[in-house]
Amino acid sequence: MIKYKGKTSGLLKAFKISIGLILLGIVAFLGFEFIPGFFKSGTGSPSSSKDVVDLSPDQYQIKSVNLLGLDKIIETSHFSIYFHSGNEDEARQLITICENDYPSLSKFFESTPKTEVLLTYDADEYVNVFNAAPPWAGADRYKDPKTSAGSFCPSCTKSLKNETEYIYMLRPGMKSFAHEISHRYYWSNYKNLRFNNDLTWLNEGLAVYVQNEIAKGPGGLSSTSLPNIKKFTLPESFSELNQLQQTGSTDMFYDLVGLMAYYISDRSSDPGLKKFIDDLNQTKDLDKTSQKILNMNSNQLFTGWKENVEKVAAGNPKDFLTSFRSQTQK
Repeated sequence: MIKYKGKTSGLLKAFKISIGLILLGIVAFLGFEFIPGFFKSGTGSPSSSKDVVDLSPDQYQIKSVNLLGLDKIIETSHFSIYFHSGNEDEARQLITICENDYPSLSKFFESTPKTEVLLTYDADEYVNVFNAAPPWAGADRYKDPKTSAGSFCPSCTKSLKNETEYIYMLRPGMKSFAHEISHRYYWSNYKNLRFNNDLTWLNEGLAVYVQNEIAKGPGGLSSTSLPNIKKFTLPESFSELNQLQQTGSTDMFYDLVGLMAYYISDRSSDPGLKKFIDDLNQTKDLDKTSQKILNMNSNQLFTGWKENVEKVAAGNPKDFLTSFRSQTQK
């Protein structure tokens, strides 16, 4: 009996050890698979999920500076945020937005130089000191306390370094950060395109696309103007499309160029708007790039996009973008 009991105890002990090793293996597997940021970083497209940065209040130090009245700065390896004393909470909120968007931004653009951002909650400063409001927008709109705004303007503030690539953010415009950083990366990465005003529709369309896919907030497609496309007289050319930005149809302009960006992305044989822009930066010829990437010339590109917009608008869809993309991919 004593021998028998010894064997039973040994077997029980071995069984417990085996169970423990199995449980340890399960925990290790779950840890590898689900701990954010450990083994998964970046995504294959801007619409994929991204790492979320949890910035504790003391994770990044705030330092004193002196830049056009902005006296504080908070930095990461990717961004520098200049702001006023008293706006520390907003600055931390903005740096969190920046860093949370960054993995997807860097995956999409690949080259993402460090960016400096000037943050103000004062409309007069935004318009008169930073000179950040584009002439077509009208300075009065920035006096509205509900207005959120942001801009990328390399040469706006002449008293700063020559053509320093600053982003200017006003009030809750922080939420449209991905739109503005898209302009900054476009400027930096596509030197053969950035001075071509004929391609304003592409620059802005890319920004709307990036904002819509990454940040899901202001600066992307509008839920208010999209339903009104049916009543709107669509432009007949890329030139007329560009003119909408300066003729009082600003919201419609952004929605239409955003739809153009989606159209190009979805019509590509190797889906991706970036491939189209990369090639255009090399050829500097819209016809050549359209033919190579989309198997159509630029006139066919515009006509195909317009016909799709009209077809979808006629159906009064609840989700315009989903219906538009479904129509494009047929």
